[in-house]
Amino acid sequence: MSLSQHYFLSIDNAIGKLNSHGVLWFRGHTIDHTLLPVFYKVFKALENEGQLIEKYLQLNGEGGNNANNISTLVEMHHCYFPTRLLSWTTSIHVALFCALVRESPNACIFILDPVKLNNYSKLGGVVSISTGGDGRVKNFMQNESPIAISSDTPDSSGKTELFTIHGTNTHSLQEQFPNCISKVVLTNDDKNIAWDGIISGKWL
Repeated sequence: MSLSQHYFLSIDNAIGKLNSHGVLWFRGHTIDHTLLPVFYKVFKALENEGQLIEKYLQLNGEGGNNANNISTLVEMHHCYFPTRLLSWTTSIHVALFCALVRESPNACIFILDPVKLNNYSKLGGVVSISTGGDGRVKNFMQNESPIAISSDTPDSSGKTELFTIHGTNTHSLQEQFPNCISKVVLTNDDKNIAWDGIISGKWL
């Protein structure tokens, strides 16, 4: 049993309520955070998405053939362009750190079952996006529902990044699929234990 599992019973309880398929993703933030990319909060963002992508490609000297690739959105995400992506992690420790560094009295952890989410789109598990090929979700701009994807990092580290890519539905993830999401608000005791684990290096 890990340190986090031993101490954070509220997280364990939230995981149990999801009745998950064994794969869980975490996102640390604040209690009032909505699981909706900032991209959707920009006026007429969906209508102007193509122009935004084309602008990014022009700035990077790339052709329009990559305009409909999810890999392009991942690159844009790294360059802090607004996209329809939300980042996730499989590490509860990373999520706890992300929640704590926001210095909010209402830090929380979101827990997602990505397999259950993708079952609604009949995708059968998390979709792996290889460089230059977006496979089963190539028409992502026309999808209504969010989809869970994984992508190799653009460097040579060999690491895998996790995202939800949101569709034409402009409601938050927790509004669209509440049975795929759990949210845990961290108590002061939770935060103290988490900081102790991070500072002491016990979670490394």
